[in-house]
Amino acid sequence: MLLLLLLSASIAEAQIEFRASVDQMSVRVGEQVKLLLEVKGAASGVPVPVTPSLVGLELAGGPFRSTELQIINGRMIGSTTYTYVLRASTPGAGKIGASSLNFKGKQYATQPIEIQITGAGEPTTPGGPKGQTEDVFVRVRTDKKRTYQNEKVLLTYSIYFRASITSPEIVRLPRTAGFWAEEVPLPRDLPVHEEVISGVQHRVAVFKQMALFPTQTGKLTVEPLTLRIQVEVKARRRDPFGLFNDPFFGMGARTETREVQSPTVAIEVEPLPVESQPADFGGAVGDFKMEATLDRTAVSAHEAVTLTFRINGEGNIKTLADPIPDPKTFFPPDIESYDPKVTEDIRRTGGNISGSKTFEYLLIPRAAGVQDIPSITYSFFNPKSKRYHTLSTPPLTLQVEKGAETGGAGGGVPVALKRGVEQIAEDIAYMKVKSGAFHRRGVAPYEEITFWLALTAPWAAVAVVFVERRRRDKLAGTPLRLRNLRAPSQARKGLVRARKVLGRSDGEVFYGAVTHTLRDYLAGRLNRPAEDFTMLQLEEAWKERVWPTEILEQARRILDECDFARFASGDFPAARRGELLREAEQIVEAVEHIVAAEGKKT
Repeated sequence: MLLLLLLSASIAEAQIEFRASVDQMSVRVGEQVKLLLEVKGAASGVPVPVTPSLVGLELAGGPFRSTELQIINGRMIGSTTYTYVLRASTPGAGKIGASSLNFKGKQYATQPIEIQITGAGEPTTPGGPKGQTEDVFVRVRTDKKRTYQNEKVLLTYSIYFRASITSPEIVRLPRTAGFWAEEVPLPRDLPVHEEVISGVQHRVAVFKQMALFPTQTGKLTVEPLTLRIQVEVKARRRDPFGLFNDPFFGMGARTETREVQSPTVAIEVEPLPVESQPADFGGAVGDFKMEATLDRTAVSAHEAVTLTFRINGEGNIKTLADPIPDPKTFFPPDIESYDPKVTEDIRRTGGNISGSKTFEYLLIPRAAGVQDIPSITYSFFNPKSKRYHTLSTPPLTLQVEKGAETGGAGGGVPVALKRGVEQIAEDIAYMKVKSGAFHRRGVAPYEEITFWLALTAPWAAVAVVFVERRRRDKLAGTPLRLRNLRAPSQARKGLVRARKVLGRSDGEVFYGAVTHTLRDYLAGRLNRPAEDFTMLQLEEAWKERVWPTEILEQARRILDECDFARFASGDFPAARRGELLREAEQIVEAVEHIVAAEGKKT
């Protein structure tokens, strides 16, 4: 133990070195370079350094931490290395700024590093001379340049090539700020056709389609898409064996990696007309139809009935608003209603986004008689006709018979007529109107149980505090176990904070609260550190515990939707936010049931 203390002291007192290095000093656009930040002289307790500023480069991964211990001349020396993966993005002089580190009250910094970045092929521009003479380039077409807010815009990305190409890979997706994006599926085997550009024949393949729905007005842009591809380049040299350089023999050719970009797309988004806008318009743009049905038209009081509203057509199905904004005022007062169950059926075929959105309301009539459900209206803007349209459903009638719990000749008292207790007569004869006389019992204080409870309660409280403190002291050395025990309470607090920001216009705060709460809770319950808890680690830990896979799939879907809403364009409607929050609460409850069941078995 003395030797270990001396070795630890030698590590703590060793001189710390903080330096930066890269694996190569010259790269092409699209290629990767590794940045190593090494802290020599310490192997534990080293914080993550401040990420340096980047010019001409962008962060592609990391930091990844590794530690190493060495004994040199009887002295233990430790080092910690943080590895960053950078991708070259702009040709020219790239620069990695200085990184700083605060370790044990001292400030350390690295020297800046300059990297030469060369071009990997000119970005293509539709119609430009370079775009027409390059042997490989990318074009993007839009079905319209001017559109209305929330109207669909279809983007089609095609690759043009004259040389042999293999292994196309999208390395950077286009940024679509201000749009709600929907991916349009394409066949696995992309069809190739031929097209003549400036007298030169090219082969063309469509490799990506996106349907965009602008969520704001003004001039919006879609940033370039970057495609990495392997291009076969024929050798052009003279030698005595030139016969074997003929393409027929497959010799004299080499393959090089290129990155090509699509051009930036500008779209002008016009606001929707306000002159003839209906009062109940909720932002729906497209062409829709609506229907309303009851699963039963005759029920008994206190029996459940389902009212279904279905909106179907072409447009942004996910953002369609609830046709009944306030169920409490819409339905008759004698009918109890619950929040609707919302389902979507979206079809993405032929570049069109269509389908249906269904709202199912559970209704429970509380009084007998004829209950009338009024007609419902739903307005949308049709960009083809450039006019607002209002749909309406016919009124529905529900015949409610007297239930088992209703009584009276009139079929029971309607819920709407229920009142508080009030005095309607003074003809009640009370059996006893006075409290009577009180007599003291001849019992000594120490013969009462309350006396002993009051006497022992303070000592019991002291004992509970002592035991709890001992338990916490034992857990202090096991932070993962302590986090496991605190996970349920921390999760409930986090979900309460998420509910408080549920209705805020800035949805990023809500989705961030749900994501961090759910990740930290699952990491705690699975005895994993939450700082670098990834989905792969979640799946591995879940399989080790042999927990139900449907709960894992639900958690993965919630985290994916929250990440999509935080980092992609657009936002979910308020109803979907509430569903995400309720589903997160259900996951916490389900895992708690599993943990409790495992505790009973042990």
